[in-house]
Amino acid sequence: MVWACAWAQRSLPNSLSDSVLSVTKGSAQFALELLQTTSVEAGKFMNVAISPFSVWTVLTLLREGSAGKTNSQLQGALHLHDNNKAIRAAFRKLNNAVHASGNGVEMTGANALFTDINRPLQWEFEYLAEKVYKSGVHPVNFMNPSASVSIINRWVANITHNRIVQLVQEEDLKDPHLVIANGNFFKGKWLFPFNSSDTMREKFYDDKGIELGEVDMMHQDGHFRYSHISEIGSKVVELPYAGGQFSMIVLVPTGNTTINALLERISKIPIEKIYHRMITEEEEYPDAAVEVYLPRVVISSDFVLNKALAKLGIIDVFNDARADLSGISPHSIYLHKLIHKAEIVIDEEGTTASSATGGVMSDRQTMPKIHANRPFAFFIVENSLRVIVFAGKVVNPHM
Repeated sequence: MVWACAWAQRSLPNSLSDSVLSVTKGSAQFALELLQTTSVEAGKFMNVAISPFSVWTVLTLLREGSAGKTNSQLQGALHLHDNNKAIRAAFRKLNNAVHASGNGVEMTGANALFTDINRPLQWEFEYLAEKVYKSGVHPVNFMNPSASVSIINRWVANITHNRIVQLVQEEDLKDPHLVIANGNFFKGKWLFPFNSSDTMREKFYDDKGIELGEVDMMHQDGHFRYSHISEIGSKVVELPYAGGQFSMIVLVPTGNTTINALLERISKIPIEKIYHRMITEEEEYPDAAVEVYLPRVVISSDFVLNKALAKLGIIDVFNDARADLSGISPHSIYLHKLIHKAEIVIDEEGTTASSATGGVMSDRQTMPKIHANRPFAFFIVENSLRVIVFAGKVVNPHM
């Protein structure tokens, strides 16, 4: 059995300005909503792996060069206010917090603008992209699509440590003016690793209780933050990574709650409420242990996010007649596709991930158990600012 002191802070720092706090909370809310919409698009039987922070970063940069209704739609979906100076300051804080390595955790990421050598960008946008959003600018000849694809994919492969080697194909470059890419790589060792000798073959079930086959089920007992949040129909546990800066939040539905119903419910509440419930219960039962069962799993997803983002209100930017990206280019351009790929590996040692985006508390008279032998959701969170870096839904570990 393992025991831990409190590894993540109780709440967001008091030193944050209201505007930075607003952007931070907005980023997390966008992440919850994006997981819900991509989950619906993937359907009941497909796993989902995404990097919400990756997608949020690309769209926040895109917003800088938008105007009119295109801008207001992006601003609303991203939960941003209209103070550009504060948004940029907040982005720096979030980006610096997320891309920190050490103590058993490696988190790296980068942005890049692949521009048409024959059609330069507005210099103000290019300056912001480089100086604020740390986006490298790479002029390419889109008249040679094969070479352009090779350049973009090599960049993505390098950033993701070759976990993702193909983000775009030639057919994705439809008369391109600009390709904005973001890549992230996360590798974290558990603060308390699972013992491989405790991993056993167990049955895994769908939402209806129908057996889907056997999985390698990891197990350990320890002092982890935990809560049974009845109003969303889920048990929740926080599994910290080495160093305490990042954690995985695992949510397993209870009773008749399906995984998609759970994701819809949590998309309507701040992630801070989930932390608050776990911390409150930790204070109520400071010496209690939790029994954790989590399958070893590898999941990956490949999304064109146009439809999922349209459900969040981002519509005009994808329309060649209505998109207003005049701050990016003097030419009339629009966002043809927003392609997002991610892969997440969970095992006894930790997690590897890459991307190219009130109620009744449980009775602690007996050791509570969170048993992920049915569809479940998870978030990899940077604890100091509650940034959701990666997220996923596992409905079938065999896929």
